[in-house]
Amino acid sequence: MDILRGGLYVLLFLCVSLCYYAFGDESSHPERYHDESFPQKMVVFGRIITCGNITQGLFPSKTWTCADISVNGANLAYGYNIGSLGVVECQETKGKHEFATLCRELLSIIGVKTPLWAVYIPKATCGKDPRNRAILTKTSNSEFIWEDREPGFGYIHTIQCMVKHDL
Repeated sequence: MDILRGGLYVLLFLCVSLCYYAFGDESSHPERYHDESFPQKMVVFGRIITCGNITQGLFPSKTWTCADISVNGANLAYGYNIGSLGVVECQETKGKHEFATLCRELLSIIGVKTPLWAVYIPKATCGKDPRNRAILTKTSNSEFIWEDREPGFGYIHTIQCMVKHDL
C-alpha cells in the first residue's frame, strides 16, 4: 500500500509540474513573436518585389516574412556551393546571395530601424524552375544589382527577416 501511495504522490507531482510549466507563470517562458507580412509590393534596387500571404509562425525576435517572393515576376534564384560532390542542381549561383542586403532594404522600406539579426530561407527548392529567375549580387564597387537568370535549378519561395531582440 505504501508503494502505491508513493507512486500516486510521484504521479501527482509530475502532473502539477507539467501543468505549471505549460500554463504557469509567463515570465518563465521566453518571449515569442508572431511574424508579420511584408507589403505585397515594394521596389528594391529598381525591381518590384512582390510578396504573397504568409502562414504565421513564432520567433524569438520580431520577424517579417515575404512568402511567394518574386522579382519583377521572376523567382528569386537560390543555390549553394558544395564543391566537387558531383551534384549539379542548385549550384548555378555558387551560394553567392545577398539575402541579408535584400532583408535590410525590405525592412528599411517599412520603416524598421532595428538591426538585422538573421535571415531565414524556410522554403526553397533545388527543383527545376521553368521561369526566369533573378538574383541580387554585389558588384566590385560595393553596389548591388539584380542579375537576370535563365530557367534553371534552385529558387526560394519564402524569405524571413528577423531583427535584433532588445534584451
